[in-house]
Amino acid sequence: MAGSWLRVIRSVAHHDRRALKKEAERNPDGLARWAHATESWWHGEIAEARRSAEIDLQAHPDDFHLIRICLDYYIRARDSAQICAYSKRLLAAKSPAIWIRRLYLLESVLLWPIVLLGYKGVYGVKAGADNCDRWVAWAENYVTKHFKQVVSIRDSEGAFIEPSAISVTARTLRKHAWMATSIEVSVGGHQILTTGELKSVEGLSTQEFLCGGESHQVVLTWDKRSLDSIPYTLEIDGCVAKTAGFEYQSGGLNIGRLPLRLLSSYCGAS
Repeated sequence: MAGSWLRVIRSVAHHDRRALKKEAERNPDGLARWAHATESWWHGEIAEARRSAEIDLQAHPDDFHLIRICLDYYIRARDSAQICAYSKRLLAAKSPAIWIRRLYLLESVLLWPIVLLGYKGVYGVKAGADNCDRWVAWAENYVTKHFKQVVSIRDSEGAFIEPSAISVTARTLRKHAWMATSIEVSVGGHQILTTGELKSVEGLSTQEFLCGGESHQVVLTWDKRSLDSIPYTLEIDGCVAKTAGFEYQSGGLNIGRLPLRLLSSYCGAS
């Protein structure tokens, strides 16, 4: 055990994430997995950090720092369902901010002579506590504003519909030699909105639908911020239900089917 700790400390000191990953595989119950997730996150390797964090969360499901890493990943991925889930987990976990501030006070007392000489290391500790508070405030705001009303939709039997039952999918349309994309929205497996062929890179589609005998309004907005992805926002009854993105296809030649279409046209004409 002592040897594993020394290897982890040495790897962290040298920012050797590869060594940390190997140590985590060798000793899955040790500190290496947590350290690898942290080092990867600090160095911008968010996907690798999330993988290690989710593995370690199986053994430590209430670890505030690991939940924060996963939440950061899903915010960047625009996965609203996972953002909501991890925001709730972050709020349920115990924030280490109070203990970090106690450490800050202790360091300020013990190191006050060099603090007076200009040492600013203790302020980094205080900034860590403030950062934890900002994450908690963000999670509270997200859960309160974006998901408090979506679950008020009921099905035909009167049961509440979970946000996970709301799906947004993209379907490829083949029109002669061209391919385009249509967006479809479903609630509980029942389609409530379809855009048809997207004719512009940004737009809005709205529709009223009945669910459980009650009328609801769905609003889908989308825009094209990259060459091959459509970011979208889905609102139901004025509350955001999903934010994500999917692959975009428009104006591309359907070369594979073009010869068959030409041949069928020729045979029909003859």
